[in-house]
Amino acid sequence: MDIFGNPGSQAQILEAVRTDTGLRTVLLSGPSYVGKRAFILQTLKAYLEEPDLLSVDHSMAGARDASFFCSSAPVFSSYRAILVDGADQLSDAAQDAYLRLCEEPRGASRIFLIAEDEGHLAPALFSRMENVTRWSTLRPSEMDSFIESQPVTEDVEARRLCAGRPGLYLAMLGKPEYAELYSHAVRRLDGTDSSCVLSAPDAVRALKSGRSPERDAVALVCRKAALSLAGHVGHAGLHFRIRCLLAFSSLLTKVPSTNAEIHWQSTVLWAPM
Repeated sequence: MDIFGNPGSQAQILEAVRTDTGLRTVLLSGPSYVGKRAFILQTLKAYLEEPDLLSVDHSMAGARDASFFCSSAPVFSSYRAILVDGADQLSDAAQDAYLRLCEEPRGASRIFLIAEDEGHLAPALFSRMENVTRWSTLRPSEMDSFIESQPVTEDVEARRLCAGRPGLYLAMLGKPEYAELYSHAVRRLDGTDSSCVLSAPDAVRALKSGRSPERDAVALVCRKAALSLAGHVGHAGLHFRIRCLLAFSSLLTKVPSTNAEIHWQSTVLWAPM
C-alpha cells in the first residue's frame, strides 16, 4: 500500500527499521490520519517475521505485554520490535514501564512509539527517544496524488474539510453530513439561522462511544468552523460560542466515551445567541 506525503520522514523510518543504526527507540510524532501508523506497521511487517513484532495500544496491559515480549530473544529476525500506538495517551505508570525498557535494554529489541502530540510524553521518556521523526499533514500536490490513486471521483467537500489528512478524507468520502455539519456550526456561531439550534446535526447524532475516524472527523470539522470565525470582530457572545464549539471538539477526542449528542446540547446549543 502506498503512503503519500512526508517523504523525508518515510526515509528516516526505513533507515531505522532496515539498517543496523544502533537506534533502539524511535518516536513518530505528528497529526493523526496522515499515515504514520500505516507506514511503520507495513515497514516492520515487511522486514520482520510475525513472531518478532508486537503491536500494542496505550493501555497498562499493553505495557506489561511489551515488557514480557522484550524478555525473549528474536525468533526469526535480527531484533524484536514493539509498536506502541497512542503513546501520548499513556498513563504515568505505563510511561514509567516503557522508560524502564528504554533504560534497561533486554536483548535485541527496538521500541517505536506513535504520538499525535509529543508534548504529552513525560520529559524523561521523551529524552530517551534516540530518533524523533515528525510527520505533517499532506501538501496540496500530495493530496492530489493520493486522491488520484483512489478508485472513486474526488469528493471536493471531503477534501476541503479533511485538512490534508488522507485517513479523514476517506472517513468523509461520499458523506454530505460533514459539509452540513460545517454549515450548521457556522450558522450557529454567527447567529444567522436560529432554527439550527433545535437539534444536533446528523453527523453528531450518529456518533457512537469510543475513538473512531468519524468522531475525529466531527471534531475536526467543528474546529475548522470555529476557527473560520475566530478572527472576526464580534460581540462577546460570538467569542463565547466559539470557545464552546472548540471545547466540544476537544472533548470528542480526549474523552471518547462521552455522549456526543448530549454534550452538543449542553455546551453548543445552550451558548447564548
